Amino acid sequence: MDRKWSSSWTDWKYPAWMDGGEVRTGRWWIAKKGEDDGAEGLWRVHDKLYDLTSWVNKHPGGKQWITLTKGLDITEAYESSHLNQDVDLILQKFYVRDAKTPRNSPYTMEPGGFFRTLKSRVYEEMKTMETGTKMRSYILIDSLVVMTFVMAITAVKLHNYTAGFISAACLTGASIAAHNFFHQKDNWRMYYFQLSLMSVTDWRITHSLSHHIYTNTYHDLELMMMEPFLQWLPKENKNWLAKNFAWLYTPVVYLSVYHGQALIRILRHGVEWQDAIGLATPTIMYLFSGASLLQCVGMWSFIMLFSSVMFATLGFNAAHHHPDIFHEGDKPRKDTDWGLNQLDAVGERVEVKKTFPWSHLSFGDHALHHIFPTIDHDDLAQLYPVFERTCQEFNVKLSHMTTWELILGQFKQLMRTKGNTTSPEERSAITRS
Repeated sequence: MDRKWSSSWTDWKYPAWMDGGEVRTGRWWIAKKGEDDGAEGLWRVHDKLYDLTSWVNKHPGGKQWITLTKGLDITEAYESSHLNQDVDLILQKFYVRDAKTPRNSPYTMEPGGFFRTLKSRVYEEMKTMETGTKMRSYILIDSLVVMTFVMAITAVKLHNYTAGFISAACLTGASIAAHNFFHQKDNWRMYYFQLSLMSVTDWRITHSLSHHIYTNTYHDLELMMMEPFLQWLPKENKNWLAKNFAWLYTPVVYLSVYHGQALIRILRHGVEWQDAIGLATPTIMYLFSGASLLQCVGMWSFIMLFSSVMFATLGFNAAHHHPDIFHEGDKPRKDTDWGLNQLDAVGERVEVKKTFPWSHLSFGDHALHHIFPTIDHDDLAQLYPVFERTCQEFNVKLSHMTTWELILGQFKQLMRTKGNTTSPEERSAITRS
């Protein structure tokens, strides 16, 4: 990566993980990021260091979140995952000392600011609103997994590619719905995600700890790991092929998402027990279809490739890539509130907003989900009144777009070489006037 980078925040340290030319994986990103965070091998929240070693097996959210983040600044992840401020009293028990260096982040969470205000209101709202709808999330994902298996067996038994395509669509829906669960406390349903050959552990890093915190910046590994093929950040040194012909080879990139991530992970980190889950579909096909192993592997490959395309199409066009959406290299807003900057990097799709089950199956209700990722998707729809009221009070205009606008917009974004010279708040002011 060229060190002549165009950052929106001049005081944000150049990421150590961008050097070296290595294949970018989540666990490598964590190791490198620890060099920049000033956590001194502990856990950093704001400007204080904590030793959570004794809390690993007691953490209500599960031990993986604690073990993954050792040595990191977890301020934004901690604040967005814990709505109840009483958790701060627990955290104080593990205080070691103040950090020696300033935080390596441009974001703030000031009392009375947008994020803190919204967070306290959401917490109060969730005390009184109708809950228990999470059962719909359970039924939805369980049904999709069963249908993935049933249609896969049908496809290979009858040599029917239509059934194979339906199985691929169900697998895509199950993988996206599983994303709802791997944001939450450790649970067995999150491992449905492994049916896609992708990894819960890696995605908890690349998606939850990187993309959700540092959306559309150089620190967003989910965005940066697609380079040099897909270059969404506006950079003047963007190569000619990526700038002009990404639309042509994008389908090939989409086809390779499932298998590519599995291959890179296994080559870098070896085989783990969770990887066996990825073989559940072809195993069930072989045991219950009466077809040969070769026929099962062939149909499974068809299912996986089509599901990879559908997953990538929905994921890459869900919310973040459009010339009107903030990307690093654009002029940022003056207010460094983390919640506001999250909204600047999101475009809400109007077709799936507050719509069950489509919001679950296509990364819907994206703005609220980005700010409060551990809240179940089925509860997000009930939080819109307090969310929209808070946005209005802070003069924040949430970007609403159609799916088609985002699809076209992400290709325009791939062609963009210059950052926006007006900030999101300036553009919002122009619109209001």
